[in-house]
Amino acid sequence: MNKEVRSCDLYLLEEKLDNLNYYESVLCSGLSNTINHMSYGGSTLYILQGRGICFIDELLDKLSLAYRYLDIEELFSLKQEQYSRVMVTLPFMDFDKIQDLKTNVVQFFHTYGTYRIAGMNDDTIVLEGDYDEGIMEKSISKSSLNKLNGLKIKPLGVPFKLIYLESLEVSEENKRNCIENNIRQLIQSDFYEDERGGWIKGSDFYRSFNNILRNNWEQMNKVSKYVLLQSIQNGSSFFYRREYNEALKTQINQHFEELERSGNLWRKVARLIKKSIVEEKPIDYERIDTVVSSIEKEELSLFERILKERVISEYV
Repeated sequence: MNKEVRSCDLYLLEEKLDNLNYYESVLCSGLSNTINHMSYGGSTLYILQGRGICFIDELLDKLSLAYRYLDIEELFSLKQEQYSRVMVTLPFMDFDKIQDLKTNVVQFFHTYGTYRIAGMNDDTIVLEGDYDEGIMEKSISKSSLNKLNGLKIKPLGVPFKLIYLESLEVSEENKRNCIENNIRQLIQSDFYEDERGGWIKGSDFYRSFNNILRNNWEQMNKVSKYVLLQSIQNGSSFFYRREYNEALKTQINQHFEELERSGNLWRKVARLIKKSIVEEKPIDYERIDTVVSSIEKEELSLFERILKERVISEYV
């Protein structure tokens, strides 16, 4: 797999840990078939999740790795030899504009980047991240971090995550359990809802997605439509399906055509939705329904087969 299609946070984690390579981290992060929904600006946002984690600390929890969160003062008091244990997650944005954000306005951040510390002084931290263009260097001041920490943020409510790794080694058993548990969750139906929003996961995801498009699309404003579209386009390779398939091929020497096909079909869904938005025309519900039904068939049958044939446990 070329570096340019890698997930930046997992690529960074490979650098930090002693015995978790990039492809293992992809498999341990897992896939997701989840729709999250919440209210924002008088409309309902629908955000699809194709990867099993949103933030890197969720993977650390899955792997039972010890870590702690730093506050801003702790971050700036670190010694240089401690930098290598830190991962900094921040919203994708121009850090120079943070001071211009209004504290009485809800800010919308739903894409984030994860960085290593390249340097620091009393007031500013220099960060490095691995992206399509290569290594990207960015700086953020302590005052901007404090400002960010005081903002009202939706939909994830996360201004930043300052993570200090206390453990650098993952057990083989935790890797295997993590991968198998994720596959199992993909074929189970689950949902949650409260006054703030909720989610639908697992086998009910596909039909629920079709129903949301059919019943809610025309009532959604343009922002909501773009958020839904971007959530499908997020991920280094077709809703993370190709990336996961490449990891399976590398780690256990198995390549699944079903994931190759479903990745291509997810890209097709994104193109159909984008066409509707750009051309300001009704969405082609029948065509999308057919495509998503094909994805459902490909993915659920594969996930069930992986568990039944104990594909993971035989090779990990």
